[in-house]
Amino acid sequence: MPGTVRLAGSYVQVRRKQTGMVTCGGDQNFFAGAMEGTADFRKQKLGCGITALGDVFLYLAKRGAGYCARETQRYVKPDLTEDEYKDYYNRIYRFVGGIFPWARNGLSFFRIQVSFNRMARRHGWKLRARWGFSYGKMGGRIEQMLRQDIPVIMCIPYMVFKRDKGQGIFFYEKAGSKYKKVCRVSAHYVVILGIVEEEGQSWLKISSWGRVYYVNWEEYCALLRTPLKGQMVYGCIRRVLETILGNILYIT
Repeated sequence: MPGTVRLAGSYVQVRRKQTGMVTCGGDQNFFAGAMEGTADFRKQKLGCGITALGDVFLYLAKRGAGYCARETQRYVKPDLTEDEYKDYYNRIYRFVGGIFPWARNGLSFFRIQVSFNRMARRHGWKLRARWGFSYGKMGGRIEQMLRQDIPVIMCIPYMVFKRDKGQGIFFYEKAGSKYKKVCRVSAHYVVILGIVEEEGQSWLKISSWGRVYYVNWEEYCALLRTPLKGQMVYGCIRRVLETILGNILYIT
């Protein structure tokens, strides 16, 4: 990975209703407490992809009028109230066609790609998106997008095989110069805000659940590159699946 690089502008901010604290990005947990089986329940449990896509749309709109859209124009502000963000989220939810009642993991990468390109064509943006299928190009593409001031949607892959359940990637929080593990995550979309290079290690600065976390790049690569020795068939299948599932929305 390259040296430190980050988005040029301030990211999406939402003022939480109960605490008054300002988030870094949206939070699907604004819909917590909904009755099981309802749309709001699915938004909270499976809505990370819509949160990520909606936040990218809103960040682009904040960059300039050339990337504004009907869905974002009312919400281009330094920060939003929680109710304003939920209203905005619902607009993006309708735009993408919602989360299907039978879904187990929320939006597929294909629906995220199609939704971005539909928005871009509708409003005459020159940008287009495609899902990354190349493990080797992912790091360079992340750097390229950040240097062009475009947030990067990354999918932390779903652990397909039973033997992998409980695996995933660690999220870290930074305290001073130290990085502390806080949780282990799989089957989740996040937005990359920057790359931090410290003491020979590369960290992805991400937004998830309205907070800033860090992902260790070497650990992420190791998750996608299962050793093949002694488990050739399993390893090959997992490599293919996780390179596809654990990739980025490449916007150029």
